[in-house]
Parts: sequence; structure tokens; C-alpha cells
Amino acid sequence: MKARVVRWREELRDRIGGYVRERVLPVLGVAGAPFELSVAPAGTRSAVLFLDSPAGRHVLKGVRDPIFAAQTALAMRHLRRRGAPVPRLVHHDLSPRTRWTLGVVLLVEEGIRGENLSRRERTPAVLDAAADALARLHSIRRPRWGSLLPGLGRRGGYVAHLERRRARRLEELAAVGPALADLARPAVDRWFASEAR
Repeated sequence: MKARVVRWREELRDRIGGYVRERVLPVLGVAGAPFELSVAPAGTRSAVLFLDSPAGRHVLKGVRDPIFAAQTALAMRHLRRRGAPVPRLVHHDLSPRTRWTLGVVLLVEEGIRGENLSRRERTPAVLDAAADALARLHSIRRPRWGSLLPGLGRRGGYVAHLERRRARRLEELAAVGPALADLARPAVDRWFASEAR
């Protein structure tokens, strides 16, 4: 599995150079400048590449699912406007033509230099800072939760969204068999309690 994902990222890197030269570099204000694309060691739903140019480091994400990419772009803008520490989206191309020619749609984010939290020593100070950042992120509200695409969301906050998911899951299990829903209810309730904190 991992080798296949790495190969997919490398294939995208090999075929995307012309697009970066023609479409991305001008947006970054360095049209015609030399650049380097390298494969990042992360990303499960997208091919993550690092783009290094005179404009600095940017992160290029090739995403197969255009709806997921659109939701990601909307979420990033929404969170950034509310002061969340998320990268700035500098370019996005969700067009069917790009999807057809490259096999992906594209998001280009500013590169943020720093140390990955998973590589830090887990001291109380580091864990407190991470918990504080996550608490800030989860406290950001919007009128609708669920899909971030206009008109497709659900009313209320995040906990209300989770409660609806919990109720829907129990209904699905009850449709299979009432005894199954009764058996599963404690596990579903534990999941809800852990997610809603």
C-alpha cells in the first residue's frame, strides 16, 4: 500500500512540472523562475509535494476527489479568517479540465516551517500547547456543520452534529435488528462522549 502511494506521488511530480511553470509560479509572483518539486512523506487522501522556488516553500496537494478538495479549501479559508493557525491557501484549481489532464485537482498552500508534533518530545508544555491549539480549533463555529459546501450543511454546532451522527448510526443498527442496536449502544455512546469533549 505504502509503495503504491509513494509511486503515485512520484508520478504526479513527474507530470505536473509544466502546470507549475505555467499556472502556479505566476500566482506566486515568480513567473519563469527555477523551481524544484519533491515528494513529501505525508498525505493519505492527496499526493503531497513540496514546491521550492524563489517565492519560498509551498505545499502542493493533488487531490483525486474534487468535492473533498473544495471542502478543504472552504474549511481552510473559514478557519484562517477566524484566527486558526492554518496555512494560507494561495492557489486552487478544482476545474474538470485539470482533473482530466492531471488526474487530480490542486491546492497550493503556503509552507509553514516548523517541527512536526509527532517528532517532539511529549513534555507537559508541548502537550498543553497542542491541546490548547486543538481546543481553539474546535471552538470555532459556523451556522452549519457537516458539509462545508453552501446549502449542504446542517444547523447547529459541532456537538449537535456529532449527536445527529450518533442517532443516525443507532437507527441504522436498529434497522438491521433491535438487539444489535442495544448491544452496540454502549460503544456508540463511548465514541460520542470521546468525540464531544
